[in-house]
Amino acid sequence: MLGRDVVEEISKAASRRGATAKSRDGVIEVIVPDEPVYIEIYPAGEAVVVEMKVGNGLKERVDEYLDHGEDPREALEEVLETLVSIVDEVDRILRLHGFKVERKTREAILDVYDELESRLEEA
Repeated sequence: MLGRDVVEEISKAASRRGATAKSRDGVIEVIVPDEPVYIEIYPAGEAVVVEMKVGNGLKERVDEYLDHGEDPREALEEVLETLVSIVDEVDRILRLHGFKVERKTREAILDVYDELESRLEEA
C-alpha cells in the first residue's frame, strides 16, 4: 500500500501537467480530462506497477478531433507525451521512496496509434 505522502506527491505531479489523480482501494488513477488514455498505479508483489491504459471512447475521441477540424494524431501525441512525462515523474517519486517500479506503457501507446491509423484510413 502506498503511503499518503506518496499519493500526495503523485497527485501534485499529475496536477502540474493538467491531470487529476484519485486513489481508491490501493489504486491511483491519473486522468487527463476528456481523454481516453490514463495511468493506473498499483502495488503488485514487491513492485509498484505504473501502467498506461486505453479506456473506452478512443474511437469517439478521434472522431471528435476530426469533427472540430483538429489533427487527431497531433492531439493524441500531445496527450501521450503528457502521460509519459507523468509516468516518468511517478517513477522518480516511487524510486525515491524506495519502491521497485514496473512500467507498462508500450501496449497502450501502440493501441492508440493502431486506432488512430485505422480511423484515419476510414476518414
